Amino acid sequence: MPQLSGFAKTYRFNLLVSPGVTDQFDLTIEQYRQAVSFYLQVFQDHQEILGRGDWLRVTEILTHYTKKNPNPKHDFDAQFPNYPSGLRRAAISEAYGSACSWRSNYRRWQAKREKHDQRNRRREAAGKHPILFTEHPPQYPLECNRWPSFYGTEHRMLDEHHMLLKLFTGRAYVYRKVSLLAPWWCLKATPPAPRHWFTEPGAGNCTCQCV
Repeated sequence: MPQLSGFAKTYRFNLLVSPGVTDQFDLTIEQYRQAVSFYLQVFQDHQEILGRGDWLRVTEILTHYTKKNPNPKHDFDAQFPNYPSGLRRAAISEAYGSACSWRSNYRRWQAKREKHDQRNRRREAAGKHPILFTEHPPQYPLECNRWPSFYGTEHRMLDEHHMLLKLFTGRAYVYRKVSLLAPWWCLKATPPAPRHWFTEPGAGNCTCQCV
């Protein structure tokens, strides 16, 4: 299983893909973002998970069906049947990071409001009018526009110029062969796991950022 913590080194590849594979990239991005939104809702409903050391384990118990966990409270697999495990965990990690960022920003907003209220109490005690606090609280993110992360379960290096990426066809996830415009050994490292990519409309290539 992919690891979601620790240090990572990021790379960037240029890929050459066919138009049909480009369409499958787009479908994969779309479903990944839907999966992240699912987990954002889970973390909003269960904010007690945020900051826990075992947040991944607890989140999977809440959402992922297994023989030992047949009745998850929020059934991810019912909405995303046969979703790849690495992409699921990447979506959990993405949503968790966004939720934790929101919580930190919200706590800072609360602290600023409390300081403002304290100053107003001192002003009122001195016979002065209070000053209106106009800063709005940060809104919890319910949508995602980030790119998928590909771990070892969703990619295979074939040779120095080719790799397989697991992409969504609209019905199932299958491996599709893509070409690297420059061999991976140019990076003087072992083959990394593709992380982020984006497609250019009408182009037969895309950029692959690896971690």
